[in-house]
Amino acid sequence: MTKRSSKILVGDLLVKSELVTLAQFADAMPVSLKTGLPVGRVLIASGFLDEEKFKQVLTVQSLIRDHLLSAEAGVEALKLIARDGCSLTQALSNLGETCDYFDSTNRLGEILAEAGIVDEAVLEDTLAVSITTGLPLARVLAMRGNIAEAVAYMALCAQCLIRDGKLDRETAIKAIKLVNENLDSLQSMGIKSRPGAISLRKANSLRLGELLLLSGMVDDKDIIAAVEEGLTDEQPLGKVLTRVGIISEVELGQALAIQEMINNRTLNPDDATYVLSSVKGSGMSLSKAISQTDKLKDGEEELASIDVFLAFLGLGVEADYKALKESCKQNQTSLLDCIKEEKRLDAKLAKPVFDCYELYRSGKLDDDQCAFAVHMMAASGQLDLADLLKRLNWQ
Repeated sequence: MTKRSSKILVGDLLVKSELVTLAQFADAMPVSLKTGLPVGRVLIASGFLDEEKFKQVLTVQSLIRDHLLSAEAGVEALKLIARDGCSLTQALSNLGETCDYFDSTNRLGEILAEAGIVDEAVLEDTLAVSITTGLPLARVLAMRGNIAEAVAYMALCAQCLIRDGKLDRETAIKAIKLVNENLDSLQSMGIKSRPGAISLRKANSLRLGELLLLSGMVDDKDIIAAVEEGLTDEQPLGKVLTRVGIISEVELGQALAIQEMINNRTLNPDDATYVLSSVKGSGMSLSKAISQTDKLKDGEEELASIDVFLAFLGLGVEADYKALKESCKQNQTSLLDCIKEEKRLDAKLAKPVFDCYELYRSGKLDDDQCAFAVHMMAASGQLDLADLLKRLNWQ
């Protein structure tokens, strides 16, 4: 599918899709200009448009802006919605169009609903925020306090594993429910899951919200507040963030340029976050930051390093191991041996975690499999890694 133009206004979508007539839109514009209300809100208040269809329009606009859907496909999908009253998912399916981000977000929502973690009303509301921010649905639910961070983390791991054919849907649902029912067990073993730590290595694209968040340019609360405002004002996320002073126009321009490079496959998503974080407040040019990408990423900070691996699993953050790391270097001792000697991990969880690490280092498990297995063991209290891997068909 060709995804070219990203500049399309709400009014264009409304009229071209025949959700409203040109005359209705023309009537609404003067009212919008006089009152300051977005034109979409005026159309709803006038009875020309219903709220649900308007949300679909905003979702389509967001997908087009981020080059995830062509303008032509978006308009055709909205025409089907206007004519048949179907969902956006069904409309895209009927047209033979695919939007991986939208489809995967919907599938994750279905899994969370089936697991009884969130109800349909919360899911529907959060889905619009997820699409607009470009943040994974599970992360938005956690940010808004709808689910625990450990549940969001497990859901994102499960989603990656399902996509890679390493986990079936039924097992994923059971695992997510298990974590949700045993949050105290995870906490008692020192696991503090961070949904934002989920690997970008498999990503082919990165939405603007995720890029800004992972690079440290905005925090969770800022981005959610901006989206809530943007959904009302019909403005893209970047414009809302600059309008309220969270990021500057220059920073937004840099972020959009990097996002374009990701879309064009000239910069991978993992490197993109390093580049953007390096230019933030430093005065460094974007081109210089990109040229220094390899230097910015210390070789020891790869996930294969035990401190980064443990941080990915939610067992501390890299900073927790910094002093120990320096001490180990001076004593010419490996960090892994130092962590074992100081008994930094829960006594019951330590062996299966270290065993997981060895399997990861040898290439027998990937990062998502390790995270999933460790959370499963902590939630169930069954700490036999070999048995779990057999049950998951991973060994």
